[in-house]
Amino acid sequence: MSPNITLNGYNLRLLLQLVVALSLYIIIFVYLLIPRLLAVLSISVTSKTHVEDFPSIFIADFDEIWYDPVEKTLFMTDRFKRADYEKLMERIGGNPELRKTLRDLFRKKSRDTGRLIGLFEAILLLTVILYTGKMDILGWYLAAKFIALNARDKENQQYYILGTIINVSLIALYSLLFSALWRRLVL
Repeated sequence: MSPNITLNGYNLRLLLQLVVALSLYIIIFVYLLIPRLLAVLSISVTSKTHVEDFPSIFIADFDEIWYDPVEKTLFMTDRFKRADYEKLMERIGGNPELRKTLRDLFRKKSRDTGRLIGLFEAILLLTVILYTGKMDILGWYLAAKFIALNARDKENQQYYILGTIINVSLIALYSLLFSALWRRLVL
């Protein structure tokens, strides 16, 4: 076992391990695997708002937005993009009520920061796991997150729980594999 190299009190070997681990995790999971996994599972968060009437002619050729006249609700999936929003706003024209409804619905959808939260969740957990070498932090984190989710509105709770479980599971598997490979290759 080679000695740890330090610079101004920092363990450079551990710092290198963290940088490599986090970089690989972001490239492999965040940009390659997780989006494909979510696409396969067809997970889509829906934003919705109550509208007395929304003319179907405006949204006729969009699959990502629809109006339910029975519930008097306008629904929007996470696949509804900025270009779709701008195209729809052009179709609506000068109707201020419909423009405000659509703007509010799109803002509500746009505030979904789940991916960013998941990324920082992964960075934090991987750093703690690799630094301490203890996996029990995952159990504590899951317990705290589920308590926090239980206090929220129940509408999309299953979506958040599934996302958290997928993220934490991938972190656990990755940290085990990375640690084993790191010990083999570097030590």
